[in-house]
Amino acid sequence: MRESVKNGIYKSITYIKLFESMDKKSFLLYTLLFFLLPCKIEDHQQNLKWILLTRMMFMSQPAWNQKIQSYQSNQPQWERTASVRSKPRRLLTDEENPEFYFPPEQQTLCVHPLIEKMGAEVKKTILIHSLYKYLNDIANIEKDIINQTAYKITKNDYFIEFSRDIRHDALSVIIDESYHAYVALDFLHQVEEKTSISAFELPKETALSHAIKNIKAELPTECIDNFELIATCIAEHALTNDLIAVSKAKNMSRTFYYVMQDHAQDEGRHARYFEHLLAVFWEALPIEQKEIIGPFLPKLIHQYFNPSFQRAYDEQILNLLNIAPDQIQIILNDTHDGWSDHFINQENIVAKQMINLLKRTQVFETPCVQEAFKPFLMV
Repeated sequence: MRESVKNGIYKSITYIKLFESMDKKSFLLYTLLFFLLPCKIEDHQQNLKWILLTRMMFMSQPAWNQKIQSYQSNQPQWERTASVRSKPRRLLTDEENPEFYFPPEQQTLCVHPLIEKMGAEVKKTILIHSLYKYLNDIANIEKDIINQTAYKITKNDYFIEFSRDIRHDALSVIIDESYHAYVALDFLHQVEEKTSISAFELPKETALSHAIKNIKAELPTECIDNFELIATCIAEHALTNDLIAVSKAKNMSRTFYYVMQDHAQDEGRHARYFEHLLAVFWEALPIEQKEIIGPFLPKLIHQYFNPSFQRAYDEQILNLLNIAPDQIQIILNDTHDGWSDHFINQENIVAKQMINLLKRTQVFETPCVQEAFKPFLMV
C-alpha cells in the first residue's frame, strides 16, 4: 500500500509538470493515449485515476496561476519580426537634407509667434535639440526602467513565480529595449554629425523615472518592487502609444520615421506582454498591497505628463538662441500652460490609453483605485 501511494505521488508530480503547459484539448488527447497503449486494464484504471487526480489538483490552482501557466511565448513572432532580427541600420546618408528632423507638432515652441518671427533656421535648431532630448528619454526609459523590471522577471524576484515562457519573453524584451536605446543614440549621433549641432548636457532623469522615485519613497519596503513592476507595465503601454503618435507625423526625416516605425512595431508586442503581466500580477497581489499601491496609480499617470523637465530643457534651448530673458519666460508660460497640478487631462490620447489599460486589466475595478482616481478625473 505504501509503495502504491509513493508511486502515485511520483506520477502526480510528473503529470503536474506536463499539465503546466497543456490546454484542455491536449489533456483529453493525452488521457486517450493511455487507453490506446497495449497494457492491462488494471494499468489503465490506475493511470487514469492518477491523471484525473492530478488534473483536479492542477485545476484547483488560483485563476491567476492558471493564466501564468497558460501563457504562450511569442518567440516565433519575435524571431520573425523583432527589429534587432529583421531591420537594417537606419542611416541619415540614405536621404537628402530633410525639412525637419523632429515633428514640429511635438514641440509647442515652434508655433509661438515670437519663435515664428525668428525664421526657419531657428525653428530647425529647436527641433534638432528637441529630437536629442526625445531620443535620450527613450534610451533612459528603456535602460533604467523597463529593462530593470524585465531582468527581475527573468530571475523570478517577485512574490509569484512566473512560467518559463514569461521569463523567456522577458529576455527578448531586454534584447529589444537595449537595441532601441542603441538605435536612438545612434540616430542622435548621426544627426549631430550631419548638422554640426551638438547636443548640450542631456537629462539623466525623465518625468516618469522622477515620478516612480518619488512614489517609491512613500511606499513601505515590501511594496516597492511590486509597484515598480506595475509602473513598468503602465509605462510600457504609454510609450507604445506615444511612439505610434510620433511616427504618424508628417514633414519629418524619413530616417527618423523608420526608426520610430521599427521601435513602435516591437513595442506593440511588448504592450501585449505587459498587459497580460499586469492583469495576472494585480489579480495575485494581496489585497493589503492593492490598498497601499492603488492610490498612487493616478499620481503616477498624472506625473508622467509633468512638463517641468521639458520646460527646463526648452529654457536651455531658448537661452542658446540668445533670446532676452523676459521673452523666454513669456514663451515658456505660453507654451507650458496645458498641465494641471491636480487633474489628468482626459483629452490626452496617451493618458486615456493608460486609464483604459487599467480598466482592461481589472486594476481600475478595485474600489481603492476607483476612489483614488476620482479627484484626478474631475472635469
